[in-house]
Amino acid sequence: MQVQKEHVRKRILSSAQEEFLSYGYKDVSIRQIAKKANTTAGNIYSYFPSKDELFKQVICPVLNHLEKLLKFDADDNFSKPDITYITSEISKLFLSYKKEFMILLTGSTGSAFEGTKIKLTSLAADRFKKEFIPLLDDNDIDDNLSDILAVSFVEGLISIFNISHNDDKKLEILLKQYIDIFFSSVKNEL
Repeated sequence: MQVQKEHVRKRILSSAQEEFLSYGYKDVSIRQIAKKANTTAGNIYSYFPSKDELFKQVICPVLNHLEKLLKFDADDNFSKPDITYITSEISKLFLSYKKEFMILLTGSTGSAFEGTKIKLTSLAADRFKKEFIPLLDDNDIDDNLSDILAVSFVEGLISIFNISHNDDKKLEILLKQYIDIFFSSVKNEL
């Protein structure tokens, strides 16, 4: 029985992360990852039983944090401190797990997680409809506005990553500015 080594496992995960980020789940093979990790496909399978499990382990850190962030009580209304906390946590999450986040949102096609972007957008739309739309003065608001805002918010975050993923300072500044602007009218109403 082969003894697993932590440094080999980390090298495989790091190589898989780079490959999934560059090519997406669908277009990456275990052989590609093995070559990048300077090991064999068989050795990868001794650490990870499948490509799916390897992918899951790569994106697991961002998934765990994202789930915690999104587990606010849907029956509670946002308060100004809640919005400040959530916007701060979104920034921290993006800055801490930018590669994993991009893989999850743009490179998960073909994996069990390919619907994550749609799920996040739907959760955001539901929350916008409940919390933000009622704050607008106009009583005749189209029902689609919350969906449009949610798509804009998620796509805006992805755009920020695409623009500044190699520059942490720029990423941090853009995220803060974007989130502050996006939620400024809500903060002012509370």
